Amino acid sequence: MKTLRHVDIGTAEFDLKWENNKQGMFEESSKLENLRILRRVRIDEGDRVDVLLRRCPNLQQLDIVLVVDDDSAEICLKLESLTQLQIIRLSFIMKIHVETLTPFIAGLPSLEYLELSALLQFRRKFRPVEEWCLEGITFHKLKFLELVHLAISRWDASDESFPLLETLVLSKCYKLEEIPLSFADILTLKQIKLIWCENKSLEASAVRIKEEVKDIEGCDRIDLIIIGN
Repeated sequence: MKTLRHVDIGTAEFDLKWENNKQGMFEESSKLENLRILRRVRIDEGDRVDVLLRRCPNLQQLDIVLVVDDDSAEICLKLESLTQLQIIRLSFIMKIHVETLTPFIAGLPSLEYLELSALLQFRRKFRPVEEWCLEGITFHKLKFLELVHLAISRWDASDESFPLLETLVLSKCYKLEEIPLSFADILTLKQIKLIWCENKSLEASAVRIKEEVKDIEGCDRIDLIIIGN
């Protein structure tokens, strides 16, 4: 196990009911120092995520499903130890708001790829309207951002929020009204992709950003792809 580098759990749930033996788990002999990829782990509580990740300090890629049944539960993910993490795909179920997760993710110093996906929420007839404010928050090295099924309607972000972003993908974000025009000021941005978002104002904002860049720079730098609208 000490030489293990890649774990793909498939559809199994990860049982982390170790409350009575947490101390022993953090002994150096129990750590998976060589593990680089951990995929498709499903965990029921935020503190259990911390238990797992402290055993895998050198992860570079993480794919995790976070399930919280209590609407009032507070999410606290301690990810600061994952200094080598470059790719994270985080799916969450029920009423976890994206703003509660943002501070923990933005602090990852090596993060280049981020996918946030709200599972099952799109099936609920009534979803709470969210605003995603990134004031004072910066994803310093992020190059790829994908948002799937998020219930956000308004997005407050500046070019300083994503200084190195190259690709933005929005999939089935039905309530999102627009992409902030400040994305036109992100000099590294190369592609915007909208997949089944349906909102015409969102599509119009993407076109406006593309045209703004073309007018200012004199070149058609941004590749705009619209699927299913």
